[in-house]
Amino acid sequence: MHAKRSPLAQLQRDMLTAILTTTPSTSTQSPDPTAVVAEINGGTLSPSKRLHLYQHNVTSTLCNTLTSLYPVVCNIVGLAFFTEMARRYIDVKPSHSGDLHDYGATFADFISRYQPAEELPYLSDVAKLEWHWHVAFHAADVVPFDLARLQPLSDSQLDTLKFQCAPSMALIASPYPLLEIWLFNQPDDAAGTDIGTGDKQINWDIDEAYVVISRHGTQVEMRTLAAPATIFCAHYVLGQASQMPQIQRTRMMINLIYSKRLATLFCGNG
Repeated sequence: MHAKRSPLAQLQRDMLTAILTTTPSTSTQSPDPTAVVAEINGGTLSPSKRLHLYQHNVTSTLCNTLTSLYPVVCNIVGLAFFTEMARRYIDVKPSHSGDLHDYGATFADFISRYQPAEELPYLSDVAKLEWHWHVAFHAADVVPFDLARLQPLSDSQLDTLKFQCAPSMALIASPYPLLEIWLFNQPDDAAGTDIGTGDKQINWDIDEAYVVISRHGTQVEMRTLAAPATIFCAHYVLGQASQMPQIQRTRMMINLIYSKRLATLFCGNG
């Protein structure tokens, strides 16, 4: 049997609902939910205006959070467009936690369905890249893998070897030159170079681009990968990448180790 909610707890719940479901940008609801406004003391400001201040502060805080997480997306579309897009996102995905560290994780998916941005089909992939940059920056540190641990393994054991990448590592595939778009639209680029114009140009003539993200110390790195390396990283089992020459697989694994993107190696049956 559930305990009856106290009047204070119910009031707090109603207040939270009023703030989150009535944002200043797009809501058609009344800004004066009676159950809440009736409990607010007036004064120099009316109860409805006091509630509006809370709504505005919450929306502004979440907008600022998204702007700081997605600076390149913001730079591509402009601040006014980004702010409206962010507010629409907040309407459907408000934060339910005081910790904003994970807020905005689904923003890229939202952008892919946001009709005003449909003329920029690469925008959601740029947002994915920026989110994984954020995740990599805050990921847990790991002790680099000791290459000497491979020495006693037989060839058959090597084929069943699985590897676990560092928590900061992520792999993104896109039909667009993602890393070039990201580089050429940095908000601190004083020249403000447009995509595909000027001295800096983006090569759009690609089938698919692969970007690997990882962190070394406090420095987040993003690099393009060739398709074979992507297959290697995606399988996590050396034997499953058997269509590659052995020397190529070995080089890729060593590259992962020395780039500190590799956290752990273990045999598949161990």
